[in-house]
Amino acid sequence: MKTALSQAVQASDHALAERLLDEGAAAKGCLVGDVPVLVHAVLVDDCRMVGILLAGGASANVKGNHRSAIFHAVDKQNAEVVTLLLRAGVGRSLNAKAHNPLQHAVYL
Repeated sequence: MKTALSQAVQASDHALAERLLDEGAAAKGCLVGDVPVLVHAVLVDDCRMVGILLAGGASANVKGNHRSAIFHAVDKQNAEVVTLLLRAGVGRSLNAKAHNPLQHAVYL
């Protein structure tokens, strides 16, 4: 089901996404297709949207396409998004032993 927030994220409408989140829209569980909105923003290199979603409560540890948001950011070599995710606490709630070597290295 498409929500106003998922449509705003898909359209890269930053102002609308901020307004919706300010009005109480939930970033958690919100999807663009079958991918969480945060992962979608990472995949399309929309750094500003990543920041908006994280500020609006999206989990930095979310997974989409069987990979974490940080994995996608590293794979795309997007240092700005990697930095945002690390600052938002990616990996803090995960058991370090469960990380693959790439995730563990990025977390350290």
